[in-house]
Amino acid sequence: MDNKRLFSRIASAVVGAAFLVTNVVGPAPADLWTARRQARAARSSAAAPQFASLGNLSSVVPALNTASRTGAALNPVVQERLKNAGLSSELRRLAEAVPAGRVNIVEIADAKDAASPVVILQDIHLNAEAQGNMAEALGALVKGGRVGVIGLEGAFGPVDLSRFREFSSQEVVRGVADAFLKQGLLGAPSYVGIAAPGAYRLVGVDDRALYDANARAVVEGARQKAGGLKDVAALRGRLNAAKKKLLNPALLRFDADREAWAAGTLGLGEYVRRLTAVQLPTDPALVDFLQAYRDEVAIDFKRVEAERRGAIEALARKLDAASLSRLVTDSLAYRAGTLGLGDYYSGFRAAC
Repeated sequence: MDNKRLFSRIASAVVGAAFLVTNVVGPAPADLWTARRQARAARSSAAAPQFASLGNLSSVVPALNTASRTGAALNPVVQERLKNAGLSSELRRLAEAVPAGRVNIVEIADAKDAASPVVILQDIHLNAEAQGNMAEALGALVKGGRVGVIGLEGAFGPVDLSRFREFSSQEVVRGVADAFLKQGLLGAPSYVGIAAPGAYRLVGVDDRALYDANARAVVEGARQKAGGLKDVAALRGRLNAAKKKLLNPALLRFDADREAWAAGTLGLGEYVRRLTAVQLPTDPALVDFLQAYRDEVAIDFKRVEAERRGAIEALARKLDAASLSRLVTDSLAYRAGTLGLGDYYSGFRAAC
């Protein structure tokens, strides 16, 4: 089998898997409304004055994320977009230094008059993979001279880790730090402070009084949790008994549907269908939504799978290696959520 046919089969498998998991196995209505909520939230954020410049970055962030998700370096096109996005030179150099394959860029806001840019890393505590990615990202920024200060939550004032950096056997220090990081005993910033020498400082940014108050609240909440849940269960039982006495059958069905939807056991489409069974909708958006829901419910997934397989096989025979590589990259980015549905299918249709 020649290399092109082998590459074609691999590409077909990757794109096919993206289609299968996203369009056949995955719950389409949930994905649809999740995307809409995210889009609405993004529009709200973009409307705020401090993010006025984000409009110029709309083509930059997805491209950065695509590079990160696929492990590719920033290509010349993305670098050119960064230069033309109106970013300050310091922020542009910082964005270019973000290590591919380790982070997902959510927002870039450029305060033109800021003395130094600030990078905020969203943390997932006690998750070894997330801590490893954060450590790689911070380490790369430190190595590139892009970090002057690392601020730590849960710490107060300067954090001195020089004893570890000055230890005679750095191989031992690195080995122990690696083991602690993988076991969840050491966070990424502390790991970098121990294992990555450089001209930067680690500073705790938490407020001691507020931190202690929050810790006390957590401990007290845990102590009272069992009793609180018992009280809630008792109240819910009394409420359900009262509902059976006071509500008619139609109201009981409505209440059951509402609680099922709120609990996540009843999908939005079916919930809306049941509500509108009582009174036909007149709002055009609601009418369109119900029609879309009916169409989705009526989808013949076996036929979809057959058509999908045929399209993928036809593309694999038609496209050259470069086009197949682009399709694979787009499929992975789409599955990861860094490439929008419209953009993905526009590219797919163009390839067809």
